[in-house]
Amino acid sequence: MVEIDDENCEIKVKKIGEKIKFYRKKANLSQEALGNHINSCQNYISDIERGKYQVTVRFLYKISIALNIDICNFFKDNNI
Repeated sequence: MVEIDDENCEIKVKKIGEKIKFYRKKANLSQEALGNHINSCQNYISDIERGKYQVTVRFLYKISIALNIDICNFFKDNNI
């Protein structure tokens, strides 16, 4: 059985949110504009970027398409 460190998981969720924000800003999109591209709302994008919610791979895929980046960028352990 694999044990999951909840604290480490929370850190990863926040890091993914930070990466979404980084790539969104790099694409010169507002939270509202990104939300419109993926049929979501600005408040939800904001919450995700702050690490409030865990997102599905499907949702990350939609974001990666809207931002024209590879979905793998959200999982790489690089500093942004």
